[in-house]
Amino acid sequence: EVVNNGNTYQWAWAETDAGLPSLSATDNRATVVYGNATGTYNLVVTEITTTEGIDCPISRTLTITVSQKPQPSFTAAPDICKGDNATYTTPVVGTHTYAWTISTIDGDVKETGNSNSITVNWDYDPGDYTISIVETNGQISSEPLNKIVTVYAPPSSAEILPLDPICSGTATTVILGPTESNV
Repeated sequence: EVVNNGNTYQWAWAETDAGLPSLSATDNRATVVYGNATGTYNLVVTEITTTEGIDCPISRTLTITVSQKPQPSFTAAPDICKGDNATYTTPVVGTHTYAWTISTIDGDVKETGNSNSITVNWDYDPGDYTISIVETNGQISSEPLNKIVTVYAPPSSAEILPLDPICSGTATTVILGPTESNV
């Protein structure tokens, strides 16, 4: 029981199951800590007004539905060449919605998507980029799931060095000249 302005408040769960969310009350406020609990719960508050020694209780029930927080998942290769395409997918869950963001490490957004899958043409300057997804179920959103991808410049075209004249019945060696990355 909690007393406030002469009124007394009693807070309790209508259910008696084990594993109920934690409940603590002060005055006409209750704090509920759900932890990993999911399901539907009925929170009952009884307000008792005492007038001239007579208690007049009134009870109210609040039905609370606790849903599992969405948890998107996807894999991403950490390295990719500029100009390559890659598709990233998280499993479809019921009526959940999805928000993808591709951005530089500094937060400059390069691309967005709103399905459970996004195909990215990594035609961006070499450097580190973040792929991020947020999954939403009604009003409950996941924490952003972020992966870092490093975009590398492809090597420039190598030059085939000129050959000496070749006669039939002989062998020759072909040499590929160095590229900008010395490959």
